[in-house]
Amino acid sequence: MLPKVTPPFLPPHGASDKEYCLVLDLDETLIHYVDYGIDSYFLVRPFCKEFLAEMSKYYELVIFTAGVQEYADWVIDQIDPEGLIKHRLYREHTIIT
Repeated sequence: MLPKVTPPFLPPHGASDKEYCLVLDLDETLIHYVDYGIDSYFLVRPFCKEFLAEMSKYYELVIFTAGVQEYADWVIDQIDPEGLIKHRLYREHTIIT
């Protein structure tokens, strides 16, 4: 039910109104996930929302996580309800070398 991941993963340079792109890691950078089985939750780094709002003025924001898309979307939708993060990269976007 998740969208199929195919290259290119990001639009070409110049497709955004921002000159630069800022790629942020989700886990252990913006949030900390606490795994207690069915009682699991995540903690958001202080001032995370303010940071995203300020950085979105200057950069096209991209999130990367080694987590799976279902988990990452659940978290990102909660920490970024305004949609400041323009692109999301997940475990599915990586390759094994």
